[in-house]
Amino acid sequence: MAVRTKGRRKIICNGNTYIWHIKLGYDDPYYWLHIMAEDKSFYMICPLATDAKEYRCHADGSVTEMIPAHMQDPCLRIGEKAFPLPKVVTPGIVSDLIAFAKN
Repeated sequence: MAVRTKGRRKIICNGNTYIWHIKLGYDDPYYWLHIMAEDKSFYMICPLATDAKEYRCHADGSVTEMIPAHMQDPCLRIGEKAFPLPKVVTPGIVSDLIAFAKN
């Protein structure tokens, strides 16, 4: 079964096609960035803004560290790597997030 593309954006990163969109959370009033590979081999959910005490980012079946919202510069962390949370989403940010999560 193919990935739904209606109302979503497409980006090609390192020769792979990804579909991305921004969606309001199910159980919170915050927006989340969803990125999925066209072949469903990769899926990432990233918070965009929140005043919650903590939240998680899911990337490719694994969960990154919880990120306290009171940090001045909140960022995603996978091991020692860190990526600042985007305030504005552009195709360049989406490409950078994919590269960050895959490496």
